[in-house]
Amino acid sequence: MLSRLFRRRFLEELRAAYRGGALQFFGEYAELADAAAFAKWLAPLGSSEWVVYAKRPFAGPAAVLAYLSRYTHRVAISNSRKEHLALARELLHVASAATSDPALADPVRPTFVCAHCGAPMVIVQTLVRERAIRAPPQDRGVP
Repeated sequence: MLSRLFRRRFLEELRAAYRGGALQFFGEYAELADAAAFAKWLAPLGSSEWVVYAKRPFAGPAAVLAYLSRYTHRVAISNSRKEHLALARELLHVASAATSDPALADPVRPTFVCAHCGAPMVIVQTLVRERAIRAPPQDRGVP
């Protein structure tokens, strides 16, 4: 059921983006700029089976948000997505940085987070190399 719902919603949004002029086609796909060609190209996608893999997050919605937040530094987030930030914080019961008291805020954010449970990992020991490796060890005649 989820597969069919996702397929329908995805194709509806793709058609709406095409009608709204949000899609551009280049190179070998330039012919899809024609509405009839685009409709012909899109038609088989509606009848093929799609595989959707979804499962409950192990550690709840906060862990999902923490996981997704690791990818935000690589891509720009549009203003329309930032408008929903207040709602996400409200649903997760997290105070926004602008409204929270700095004295009550957690001063240290975890550097490493467990991929399984989402809990912060604690650095127990850091091992530092004594000296740089410059070349492979030489055979000193010791068997």
